[in-house]
Amino acid sequence: MKRSRIFEEYGLEFEPLPGRMVAVSRSQLTRLLDQYRDNARILTRRHEKIQRKLVKQATKDPLTGLHNRRFIGTTLNGLQRIARRRGYAVIMGDLDEFKDANDTYGHTAGDIILKHAARILKRKAKRSSDHVLRYGGEEFLMFLGDCRGIQQAAKFAEMLRRSIQESSITVRLNGKPVEVKITCSFGVAVFTAPSHGKGQPETLDMVIHRADQALYTAKGKPANGKKNGPREKDARNRVCFDDGLGHLQILPRSSSPKRAAINTTVRSRTAPSRPHRASHSKHRVEPG
Repeated sequence: MKRSRIFEEYGLEFEPLPGRMVAVSRSQLTRLLDQYRDNARILTRRHEKIQRKLVKQATKDPLTGLHNRRFIGTTLNGLQRIARRRGYAVIMGDLDEFKDANDTYGHTAGDIILKHAARILKRKAKRSSDHVLRYGGEEFLMFLGDCRGIQQAAKFAEMLRRSIQESSITVRLNGKPVEVKITCSFGVAVFTAPSHGKGQPETLDMVIHRADQALYTAKGKPANGKKNGPREKDARNRVCFDDGLGHLQILPRSSSPKRAAINTTVRSRTAPSRPHRASHSKHRVEPG
């Protein structure tokens, strides 16, 4: 009876033959069970390896090699719960006038521009706590772990803006090489802990939303909050940050928040929400 229960526990069959019982020595049974456990471990490792490969493929952007938007649900949501203790920031970036690049130089050149921008962003995100995503189209998202304040995050975004502005790309137009200069606008938000430990902490989606609103302002919001209204003149190639007090502020170019006087507050968080990204300003590319 005991032997029968052992077989059942490990999924082995135990059937008596007519007229006599199959005899299994203790050593034979031990070998069978060890072999069963070894095979189970091998299969488990293979399954986990396949799972990791599938998750990696599903969360990678095939063009740029960066993580894609699915990475937020599979990994970042878990990381941000840990990062809350030391603070974290979200930076949203959008290539200026990208549609004109596709219209002028073709989609192949557009892919080259996206990969070029992705390389710069990835190169600047050196720490293991930093993650760069292609958020969609010409938009990128950066998650900066261990970031304690908006000044640090905004200064980092300004460094990214300058790095992209100062770079150049060679594409082909009608078979001839053409140098193209690109720029990028950024929106920045930092995780805000509950005051005096009261209330629920911000979710990652909330911080992303605030950074997205800041990016929309950096690109130039429509007048009077109208979706299709006129935009600010030359509203591009800027950094806008959420100051954590309900206001969005433009960071003067080539300055850090510590040294520069901040421009006039442009919008309160209570203002109309940003329309869908498709309503971004008309794109334009500057040939170098």
